[in-house]
Order: sequence, then C-alpha cells, then structure tokens
Amino acid sequence: MAAKQEINKNTANNLNCSLCTKFLAVLKHKPESENELKCDKCEEDDPVVALCVDCEVCLCQDCCKAHKKQNKTHNITDVPSFGKEGTTVQKVLYCPEHQKNELDYYCETCDKIICLYCTMKDHMGHKHNIVDKAASEHRNMLIKTISPVEEMSKSLTKAEADIVSTLEKIKEQAGKINEEIDKCYVEQLQELNRHHKQLKKQLDDAVSRKEKALNKQVEEMKSVEGEVAKMSKLSEDLEKSSDRKVLSTKKEDVEGEMKRVSSHYKDVKTQPVEYDSLEFVRALNPVLKLGDLFIS
Repeated sequence: MAAKQEINKNTANNLNCSLCTKFLAVLKHKPESENELKCDKCEEDDPVVALCVDCEVCLCQDCCKAHKKQNKTHNITDVPSFGKEGTTVQKVLYCPEHQKNELDYYCETCDKIICLYCTMKDHMGHKHNIVDKAASEHRNMLIKTISPVEEMSKSLTKAEADIVSTLEKIKEQAGKINEEIDKCYVEQLQELNRHHKQLKKQLDDAVSRKEKALNKQVEEMKSVEGEVAKMSKLSEDLEKSSDRKVLSTKKEDVEGEMKRVSSHYKDVKTQPVEYDSLEFVRALNPVLKLGDLFIS
C-alpha cells in the first residue's frame, strides 16, 4: 500500500502518462477479487497484459493483438509486473459523488471511503485518514479479530485427534472383550457338555443297575414258578391217577418236595427290588449368562 502513496506523491513530477489516472501501482498485497483488473474488451478471465492509454482500457493477450491491428497509432503500454507472484494491479475507484476524484480517503466517523472533495464538504470535521493507512490499520484490526481462530483450529485439531484416538481404543478394547467373551463361552460350553455327559452316564448306570437286579429277581421268581408248576402238575395227576398209583406215591416224598418248594417260595421277593422312580431336577442356579459387561 505504501507503493500507492509514493505514486500519489510523485504523480505530477515523474508520471506523465494517463496510466496514473486509471491504475494504481503494483501492490505488494492481494486485493479483493472485485478490484483486480479484468480485460475491458472481452468477458474472459485471462490476465491483463497491456493498457491502451488512448482508449483507457485494459487488454488481455488476445485482445491486445487485435487492438494493435485495429488501432496502429494508439499508445499501448505493457504491464510487465502483472501476474508475478505476490503482485496485483488494481483499478482506480472514483467517488460516486465527485466522479473525477479518486477515493483516496477513509472517513472513520462514517466508516466510508471518500475523495478529497468529500473531506472538505459532506465529511468536513470528521476524522479522516488516507486509504492506505486506514486499510493497513483496518486489516490489522480484522486480522487481530480473527486471530483466535488459530487457537480454535489447534483446539479442534487436538480434540479431533483425541476423539479418533478414543475410537481406536474403543475398537481395540472391544476386540479384546470379544475374544474374552468367546473364550468364556467355549469354556462354559465345554463344562456344560462335560456335565451333560456325566448326567447321561449316571442315568445309564442307574438304569443298567436296576435292570440287572430286576432281571435277576425275575429269573429267581421263574425258577420258583417252575417248582410250583411241577407240584401243581403232580396234584392234577393224583386227581386222575388210579388208586394203586396214588397209593404208590409216598407221602414223605411229596411232603419233602412241598416243604422245599414252600421254602423257596418264602425266599422269593415278590415286590420289585428296585424303585421305578427316576427324576431329573433342574439346577437352582443354571448357567444362564457368561458374565456382565460394564460400559462407561
């Protein structure tokens, strides 16, 4: 911005071309986009490379060539510094009230850009400053106002990193807990299977034991039944036998056999030696869960 001040001070003595009435000097800062020079002959966004002093227009590369062919006597001046990094050319802004005067002043009282004539008329007595200095102070003020965003950005970046880190830790912990849950499930499943097999074996052993005892009891009972049937047959035969046959049967033999059968009959257990009661009672505290998950 200091470059413009220098140009304003030396315009009358050093710069005799009409460029100074239309353009500011090349500045060391980038202005707002609407203040950058654009070609006055076309609507393209190609950079301005020359100025026609006679027509007071900005020209891009293509328009410059065409303008030179059509207006061979016009004074067309190149803009050698335009397009270099860090430099921009700005159009001169004129006062809407006093159109021949540039807007070179800033009224701090009204917060408005004005011309020299405005300072002596509508803005007389107000606090004025030249545009370059006012813009510099305004820029510094705005930058200072916006400066907290740097800390905000750092804070947000750190917070985002912390959140990402937390998410990674959650996923890592979840992976470990999943493994622990699976391990617990497998262990309890194995224990449940072992207990299942144990119960089945106990049941099979009990049935086998009862079956063996009851089968033995049945065999003993069948043996006595055979002896009783034999004696019953003897009784039937005696009913049908002749007198001589009956008299030939010795009483002592029959009494002895009957005594033996009666003894065997008394020894036989007519009630089942094993109970028919089989029952399964569920555990009071069966394994219904693997554990508890605590989330904070």
